Amino acid sequence: MIEAVRQRAAARRRRQPLERLRDLVNTDSWRRERFALALSTPSGKTEHSGGMMAAQAQSGALRELKLIAELYRQSPAGGVLLREEARPGTNPVRQPIPGPRWHALVDAVRTAGVAALAVWTEEDHYGCTLEDLLTVGHAKLPRLRRDLVLDEGMVREALNYGADAIELRADTLDDAQLASLNATVRELGAASVLRAADEQELRRVLACEPDYVLIAGRERWAALRAQVPAGRSVLLEGEVRGREDLELAARLGVQGLLIGEPLIRSSDPAALLRAWLA
Repeated sequence: MIEAVRQRAAARRRRQPLERLRDLVNTDSWRRERFALALSTPSGKTEHSGGMMAAQAQSGALRELKLIAELYRQSPAGGVLLREEARPGTNPVRQPIPGPRWHALVDAVRTAGVAALAVWTEEDHYGCTLEDLLTVGHAKLPRLRRDLVLDEGMVREALNYGADAIELRADTLDDAQLASLNATVRELGAASVLRAADEQELRRVLACEPDYVLIAGRERWAALRAQVPAGRSVLLEGEVRGREDLELAARLGVQGLLIGEPLIRSSDPAALLRAWLA
């Protein structure tokens, strides 16, 4: 997967060299502010008194949890195309095609009230492209680029296509690369989201002092969350199966939870989330 990403990125650099991207992409701190504002908890929270029902307190915490919709067309586990579009009869220029079903998915998760979009741009396993950062722009929601981001060019191209935040993965970057790209993302005014899937990766991620720590794997949420220092913003990703997962995320006191396949597969994502949050 990494080699495929590297080859596609190299092909894009031949069409749009890094020097050109450096001219096109300027520092803009509003990117990070837009992402942070979308994930911030409304002010005016009140403490629950000792006599307040625990269920009511839990319901309040659940309402404050920010949900981020993952967008992709293909399941990386099974290779099943989730949002297949009708193919045009004449010489399609690019695959995949962002047709009505893709746009309907974007509109549906926006209606569901998600705070931001996590847009996959990896083609071989997720069925997406860099251009999909643009195809979701009409939702007017902050955009996180999800991919195996490997170099400065991939950071800058994402910002050029509308990303407000960039995911960097500890499992694909060494310490020097992780620190350097985290600094680049922040210098350009975007939010850095560094992903960790185990204790070693978490230590490396925390050393970079990113804007957000992304903890991967539901079975590791609680253990890794406990190791994140107070005051550090945390996001969670993993297999979300229903309300109990949202309740767990709320109890862990994180800023956001990424939800992908349940929303993508649902015929009515807004109704699904209403049922989970009821």
